[in-house]
Amino acid sequence: MLSPATVHSYIKQYRETQDLTPKKPGPKRPGKLEAYRDLIVKMVKDYPDCPVG
Repeated sequence: MLSPATVHSYIKQYRETQDLTPKKPGPKRPGKLEAYRDLIVKMVKDYPDCPVG
């Protein structure tokens, strides 16, 4: 199922370009935890049996 926003963007794209070819994806932004990646990897290595949750 498509969201209404997706349908509107397809309609707008078709009206402007007469084409529905998918647009190329933009640059990926890093995830929220990327800044903590090294710390998380170290903690998992140091405490492999630590319960999560």
